[in-house]
Amino acid sequence: MITNLVPTQSVGTRFVSDKTSEAMRTRGLFQTIAETAFEPRDVASLVFFRIAFGVILLWEVLRYFLIGWIDSLYLLPAFHFTYLGFGWVRPWPGDWLFLHFLMLGIAAAGLALGYRTRLSAAVLCVGWSYVLLLEKSAYLNHLYLICLLAFLMIFIPAGRACSWDVRRRPDRRSDFVPAVALWVLRGQIAIPYFFGALAKLNGDWLHGQPMQMWMSRMTHVRQVVPAFGELWLALAFSYGGFLLDLFVVPFLLWRRTRVWAFGAAVAFHLMNALVFRIGIFPWFMICATTLFFDPDWPRRAWRWLSGSSQPSPTRERGVQSRFHAERGNEMITSSLALR
Repeated sequence: MITNLVPTQSVGTRFVSDKTSEAMRTRGLFQTIAETAFEPRDVASLVFFRIAFGVILLWEVLRYFLIGWIDSLYLLPAFHFTYLGFGWVRPWPGDWLFLHFLMLGIAAAGLALGYRTRLSAAVLCVGWSYVLLLEKSAYLNHLYLICLLAFLMIFIPAGRACSWDVRRRPDRRSDFVPAVALWVLRGQIAIPYFFGALAKLNGDWLHGQPMQMWMSRMTHVRQVVPAFGELWLALAFSYGGFLLDLFVVPFLLWRRTRVWAFGAAVAFHLMNALVFRIGIFPWFMICATTLFFDPDWPRRAWRWLSGSSQPSPTRERGVQSRFHAERGNEMITSSLALR
């Protein structure tokens, strides 16, 4: 009797088939991530942030000159508190430190104008990092944030529009940037909010201190608001600041609550600017928080203000975005082929 033999799949064949299916699924996942990351987005909000960032840093440099911080913080003290491992970082001798801040001002103006954008960002990153490391007792958290953002701006194509760079090289102009450029900046802005909330989770803050002490010392405000400095108001400020830091980013990411969250953030930062007088930080965070709006918001705002009906650029995949996405897919395919 002849028996029909049904061919069975060998163990080796099944193993190869399973590995191939796994590789295809992985490739599909990474391809989706690459396409999403390099999806073209309007460059307008990034241009606004670049200009605002440069102008605010120029303002900060002017404050160092006008208030006399260069002398009082770095040149006059005979001893400096330095960071572990950075004791070798010392102030420039003589007038060289003034020249250092002058270069920071030029770089800030260059960033705002989009002149040698990446080089300007690199000078700001290195220059402000040097200032940060000079004196531990003069530490400012927003100065650290400036260094981080300046570092990111070295790699982000923020000079593709409304810049001196594209005026010199029109072929580099583009109305679009990869989505990942915006998300990297949004993530960096979200970190101070989150850790600001985390830092407030301590017994003193939740009992209204040191907020009440700060408020009670502001006699100029108490003359206008007699309740300023009372415990109930200090508790309201303390818990309000905690809740805003904790929830503002999720609400900014949700379109339905975005405007309300931005309004709350603006009110919060304006209060800090007017009452606590903490320098450029409130104004910088107001400008930086606009990155959470749709990328074309500056164009829409300009159309509304000017009465223009000019539409936003068509959302077509830009050459650079397509190139990077294809390169990402090639790298993914190559890495999977080597497994």
